[in-house]
Amino acid sequence: MQATAVALAVLGAALFAGAAVLQHREVADLYGEPHSRERVVSLRRLGRIARRPGWLTGFGLAAGGTTVHAVALALAPLRLVQPIGVLAVPVAVLLSALRLRRAPVPASCSASP
Repeated sequence: MQATAVALAVLGAALFAGAAVLQHREVADLYGEPHSRERVVSLRRLGRIARRPGWLTGFGLAAGGTTVHAVALALAPLRLVQPIGVLAVPVAVLLSALRLRRAPVPASCSASP
């Protein structure tokens, strides 16, 4: 049971990472890099983002990641499953680097400031 939970937790982390990359790409493609006065969140902006296919796909991946993570938590203790979710961060960095076709910034690959 615990091996299944670990596998599901890894899958959940990968789904969360994919969701973050897809949703970030959609927002960046729509609005580019924000300037200080453009950081205002409005319902109109949220509506435009939420109708984009890539953002919706990312939302589906996040929902799938949540479901898989919940199943993993039902199969194994929190102390085993929860730390595996942190894998979403390096996976998202690697997916972004692949999408942008450039190496990750060294600071994004280490815990040092």
